[in-house]
Formats: sequence, C-alpha cells, structure tokens
Amino acid sequence: MYVLGVNGWSRGCHDPSAALLRDGELVCAVEEERLLRRKHALDRLPHLAIDYCLGAAGITAAEIDHVAVGWDGNHLLAYSTGRPHAQASEGVLREVYLPHSLFPERGDRAMPVTCVDHHRAHAAGAFAASGFREALVVVIDGSGEYESTTLLRASAGGRLELLRRYPFSCSIGLLYDALTLYLGFGRFHHGKVMGLAAHGTPRFELPDLDLDAEAPPRDPARRDHEQAVVDHWLRTFESLTGRGTLTHPRTRQVDDGLRRSDASEPSAQHRDLAASAQAWLEQQVCRLVRHGVALCGLHDVVITGGVGLSCPANFRVLGLPEVDRVYVPSAPGDAGVSLGAACAVSWAAGVEPRLDDAHCYAGPSASDAQVAALLRRCGLTALQVDEPARVVADELLRGRVVAWFHDGLELGPRALGHRSILASPLELETRHRVNRIKGREPWRPLAPSVLAESTTDHFEGDPHSPFMSFSAPVREATARRAPAIVHEDGTARLQTVHRDTTPAFWTAIDAFGRDSGLPIVMNTSFNVGPEPLVCSPLDALRTFWASGLDTLVLESFVLRKDG
Repeated sequence: MYVLGVNGWSRGCHDPSAALLRDGELVCAVEEERLLRRKHALDRLPHLAIDYCLGAAGITAAEIDHVAVGWDGNHLLAYSTGRPHAQASEGVLREVYLPHSLFPERGDRAMPVTCVDHHRAHAAGAFAASGFREALVVVIDGSGEYESTTLLRASAGGRLELLRRYPFSCSIGLLYDALTLYLGFGRFHHGKVMGLAAHGTPRFELPDLDLDAEAPPRDPARRDHEQAVVDHWLRTFESLTGRGTLTHPRTRQVDDGLRRSDASEPSAQHRDLAASAQAWLEQQVCRLVRHGVALCGLHDVVITGGVGLSCPANFRVLGLPEVDRVYVPSAPGDAGVSLGAACAVSWAAGVEPRLDDAHCYAGPSASDAQVAALLRRCGLTALQVDEPARVVADELLRGRVVAWFHDGLELGPRALGHRSILASPLELETRHRVNRIKGREPWRPLAPSVLAESTTDHFEGDPHSPFMSFSAPVREATARRAPAIVHEDGTARLQTVHRDTTPAFWTAIDAFGRDSGLPIVMNTSFNVGPEPLVCSPLDALRTFWASGLDTLVLESFVLRKDG
C-alpha cells in the first residue's frame, strides 16, 4: 500500500513537502525548497517533491493508494479562495495535488484523499518516529487551522486522544514570529532570536499563558485573528522598550529606511528583549508539559510543531522531575507534516508506520557514477578516494573548512552530517570564519556533533539529540578545549551521532577524535546566505566554488581549492 503525504498550498503556506510510505516503510521524504532552490518555497504546492517521491519509488501516480493532506481541506480552500465556506471535495484535492497536466499517467483512478487536521498530522509523525508505546504529545506552533497549541495522549495504533486545544491568543509561535519582525530579522529567522537571547539579560516581564483557555469552534476568519495576535505582541514590545519595530508588520520585510546593521547589530535593549522572550518561551513550554502530564499521567513526552526547534526549551523540559524522556523529530515544523499525515492515514488503514532515527535521511542522494559524470561535464578533476570519512577527518585536523555531501538529504532544517559544513572546534576563530563564509551574523553560535557514546564526557544532561534538538551545558574542560562550539551562555546545541544511524559521519568524527583527543566536530548546514540546504551534486559544486570553503567531499570525490 502506497500512501503519499503532502503539505503545501498555493496561498499562505510555507515549507511544502512530500513523503511516501510503502506498507508503513518510509521510501522517501523531501522538502519542495530543496528542489525548487527557494527557501521555504512560500505559497507553493509540493509538485516537485511529489515527482521526486514517485521517481524514487519507481511508480506512477496511478499506483498511489491514498493521498494524505496535512491540513483540513475545507480550511485550505476557504483561505486560498477567500470564500469562508468553500468545500474541498476529494476530486478537487486530487486535481490540486496530482493534476493531469503534471501526472497524466494517473488516468481516472480516484484514489482516496484524506485530510488530517494540521496538529494531528504533526502529532502522528512525531509519535510514529519516537518509538514510545504511549506518550504525551505537545504540538506548539504559530497556528493550526483554529488552534495554536494542542495536547494529546498518544498510544498504540496511532490513537491520539485530545486533551486540550488552545486559542491563537495563547500562541507561543506567534509571539516569536512577532519578535523576529520587531527585531528586524523578517520572517522565519527564529533561530537568530534564539542565538541572540544568550547575549542579553531577561529583564522584561511577559504575561503567562492562560492554561484554562479553550480554542473556539472552527472560525473562517482565522487569519485575521492570527494577525491580530502578532500586532498585539508588536505593540507590547514597543511599549516595553519605547522603540518602534524594525520591520513592516504586514509585509514582514525590513524597513527600507533602516540600515541593515540595525538588524544585524542589535542594541543591548533588543538583546535583553530576546533573552526575555526566550526565557518566557521556555517557562511556558514547561508549564504546558506539566499540565499535559497531569492530564494524562504519562511521563514520556513528544514535542513537535515549529516551537519544537527551540533547543533550550527542549532541554528545560528534559530536566523536569515529571518527565522521563523527551523526543523531538528532525522536522517538527511544517516540513514534517507530509510525513505525519501519511503516518496518520497509514495507521487508519491498519498499517503500522515504521520509522527510526535514520528516517531523517530519506531525501535525494547521488551515486559515485552520477557524480563522476557531472564532474566530467563541468571539466573538473577530482581525486577519488576509498575512505572519504578519513579524508574529512584529515582535512579538519589541518584546520580546513570542509563541505561534505553524503548519501540521503536530511528532512528538516538542520544539517546532520549528510549535507554539512564541518570544521575543527579547537579554535574560536574557526567559528568566526565559518560564519563569514556562510554570511551569518558574528554573534550566532555553531553546533557540535559528538559521538553518542561520548556525550556525557563533554555535555551535561545526557540528551538523546540525533537531530540537534537540545542545547546542553558544555563541561568546563571541553569548553576550554573546544571554544568554537560554546555559546555565550556556556551551552551548545548538540547533535549526538550514532554509529548505526549514520556510520560514515560517525567514522569521520571518531577518526578526528582519535588524532585530536576530542570526538567532536563543528557542524553547520551546507548552504550560503539565503539559499536552502544543498540537494544535488550540482548544488554542492555551485556553493563550493562561490564561497570561501576549502574542501568539498562529494561522495567519494575530493576537490580542494589549493589543489
């Protein structure tokens, strides 16, 4: 049974994607932005991603048994057309996602189309990947169809029991959206605020969420309410600081009249506001988790939705006495909704979705033969090696900055060793150099990837963090030896690398550790400036030659700029 999960729409969507399950096994999953080469692929249907998934499985659209949409279809159609009571039939949705113009081989076969409410799609995918038999699932993002946060009890068979739904006025994600606008970063730069927070003091007070609030019935005026919440927080920030926003709140672009340095070099007051908002976010997430644990009596927690990318908050939850284990998927934001919708529909059909930590590497890959052919077409000469992981380690030991393209592309916003820029963590200047190469602000941190079995030797708290989901305090001895991966507050957003999940990356870190005495490398995404994570070997070559990177390891081929 083939279940195709999709996320995306022609108006108002971000991070569209597609994922394909075959009898519960993940065949592939990819974000539209990686193929389109436009970050977040705003207002796009995932047609390139769908086409990739069909090709990877070697099937046509006619062989799909179910299409799973990660939103309520009526909501999507109503918002897209401006008609509040529009009805999205199966036929309409089939033609939207599998139009004859793009997939003519579909014929007239009317495979079922199932719409999964957005937060349930988030929850289903995250719970399926967690390996927990039962858990509290906390979905926190900007907004679903009509709610901002959902608490569910998840159990065997993908059963999701609703515990609580919170209205837009309780949206943690919308507060953070408003803050990125206020600080002049524009949309989708929540990570900048999270990094900036460590440079400030949390001295501004923000009100607690009302945990007794209930999301209202379905309301076609959803977007007006969402904007009202953002506007409320913008006014709150202006009142707290006595300064206006650096961003047009409607267009979400940096004001033309302001110098870019106003956004890239935040004032002490803005740093303090970022610190205050981050502390508030962590406190509210902990309050929600505690409330959910009290409601369901379970102590294993799954956190998903866009706010699940807040690594400090996840670590705070892990430290709660009420919590035993915490799982955060590789794509907790909307890019993971296609996989979640597919999991929900698979469960409903009686087929258990089977995911493990390696599911995050389910995107496009390239063979050595494909790479060799591309190099010939480009007139490039490269050295082919038997042990590329050993070469990566040797280059890092020489102090070089290495881009590594290896195996399947990551699902989610963070590079996890398959499309990564890597460097030695031993010198602080290396972090500054990598930030310059990538065009990032100098105050932004870079992450360590550490052998999983060595985690507690170097970091406190022992998080299971294969997807770079937790920030943990760096032990003092490690901080002295590896200053490049230590953030301003003494923490690091770490990735724990497991030998059975990504053996080549594990081997490279192990080799570096044997020679340097430290089984940690500095890891950031293989992209520069506003481009998405590289997807194809051609993307990798373009980015390598257009940047200050020293070495490219492209599957088994090595290119060096100094020869």
